[in-house]
Amino acid sequence: MSILAPMVRLGTLPLRLLAIERGAEIVYSEEIVAAKLAKAERRVNERLAMVDWWNGGGIVLRTCEQERGRLVVQIGTSDVHEAVAAVAALRFDPADPLRDGIIGVDINMGCPKRSAVAGGSGGALFADAARAEAIVRALRAVLPERVALSCKVRLHADGAQETLRRCRRLVASGAAAVAIHARTASERSRDLARWGELALVAAALREHGTRVIVNGDALDRVAASALAAAAPGCDVMVGRGALHA
Repeated sequence: MSILAPMVRLGTLPLRLLAIERGAEIVYSEEIVAAKLAKAERRVNERLAMVDWWNGGGIVLRTCEQERGRLVVQIGTSDVHEAVAAVAALRFDPADPLRDGIIGVDINMGCPKRSAVAGGSGGALFADAARAEAIVRALRAVLPERVALSCKVRLHADGAQETLRRCRRLVASGAAAVAIHARTASERSRDLARWGELALVAAALREHGTRVIVNGDALDRVAASALAAAAPGCDVMVGRGALHA
């Protein structure tokens, strides 16, 4: 399965629709800060046949029928209460949880940017296992059963076994899937993705039935196929490669 990665300032509706046209089966929104989403109001835009979430006059999230059943909303958070409030703002209908086409919520636990880490979200959240697990448990408790909960992480600096240990704890807390970027929080796109280490973690998680999404340096079809071969049974998430297509 091919998946469009969450990309800040890029993963808005136009790029998601282009990705679907080119074969993406699931598309992630850009990371939306939980505190911002929590204050947003859901509005049905009948003229454009879209559903919008507005905050302070601006659109925080927009979706439409073309991506129905494919959209995962990613949130950035460092706090249980903010995370729960953000999910509440999505206004899932108990009678029809998939009404707006959102099939999943993802928690960003991998962003290495200084602003995110300083606030305790992104990579800092993955580093704080107890807080990360508490957020997963809280969101799983309030999300409709049919809406999947996942976490996007990076490889831990202490190696594959530590990455695996933390991912297993997230799954035990309620995450249905883990997306793993094949770099550590201190590495950047110029650093070669660690596919070998990623494959070890992915295989161990898959052995126990966890859905794993692999990410990192899938810059074209050849590379994406190679990444899929390196991590059998895993879905492939494409980020920068989607911009090169």
